[in-house]
Amino acid sequence: MAEADDAFPLTDVERDAILASVATGDEGITAARRFFDGRGEDADRIDRLLPGVYRQQTRLGNDDPRLADLAAAYRHTAAENTLILRTALAPLAELAERSIRPVVLTGGAIVSDRYLGDVAGRLLSDLDVLFEPNVYGEVVEWFLAEGWQVADPSWHPASKHAVNVARGRWGSLDLHAHLLSGDRNLELDQHLREGAVTTELLGQKILVPEPTQLLIHAIGHSSRSDLRFLVDAHRLIVDHEIDWSTLVEHLTARRHVAVATRALGALSTIDAELVPREVMRSLETADRHRVDTVRDPIAPSMTVRASVSRFRASLGRKARHLGPIGTARVALVVARQRIDKSLGRRRAGTDGR
Repeated sequence: MAEADDAFPLTDVERDAILASVATGDEGITAARRFFDGRGEDADRIDRLLPGVYRQQTRLGNDDPRLADLAAAYRHTAAENTLILRTALAPLAELAERSIRPVVLTGGAIVSDRYLGDVAGRLLSDLDVLFEPNVYGEVVEWFLAEGWQVADPSWHPASKHAVNVARGRWGSLDLHAHLLSGDRNLELDQHLREGAVTTELLGQKILVPEPTQLLIHAIGHSSRSDLRFLVDAHRLIVDHEIDWSTLVEHLTARRHVAVATRALGALSTIDAELVPREVMRSLETADRHRVDTVRDPIAPSMTVRASVSRFRASLGRKARHLGPIGTARVALVVARQRIDKSLGRRRAGTDGR
């Protein structure tokens, strides 16, 4: 049996923000009151949850005047999400005409008519889509031919489960060959596709996973730095019937038991009855593959984007000529040079002893 990983600690403000996004009745309104009283702490992590808090509290009829401060965040999210989705859905419509219909994952699925039915109810960074393996290479080549660019210069199809392609300011798609990082279970990916249901997103027909499979994806993306996926997981568990035995079986096969144990454990600190205790025991005692560990709690994609943004700012006007891809490449070269320089100092220090 593998040892339990460290807990996923949530602050009181984070717990209240999550509850205020999903809880109903007096529980939801009380959580929002506590959230407003404690707001100001953990701002970097909870700011991404504000549109969901506003949506849920207005639905509950909460008349707290402080809710007005969140209205702008909700409207801003509606506008930005719409731009992201329209830019991403256009090429998907073209692929559908060629009988290539991927499954829309994570945030895109959550805001679709099958789940939230509200484009502004959950902040989006991009649109994740899962393709069948026999068309994946063709699809990536098609996007590049259409003017999309690979956002991560270190990407290699043999080592990554997905590639992020970007176009213009709003175009951002994660093209998945596999559901999760470190997971290459083609049989379970096919199971997800076969169980996907048709719904609409901004009036366009798309495929989304059924609740248990979408929960697996949300759990697999959970991180300490981005609480949106915990909110997604909480909402899916509350609003839908989850096949817990399938969830445990698939998480074990996909080598994501450690991440799931931590994420569901965090949700259990919010509501002890949310996840059945036997499910937690099954995860805690499951035999894990050697690569089944908790990844870096800081989401890699967010870290890379933040680093590139800071680097662009340091370049000033020069960054305008490089563009985001060129800047990322320059940042990578500079980082390597710094590492080499640091190693050189260490060697010099060792030689001098």
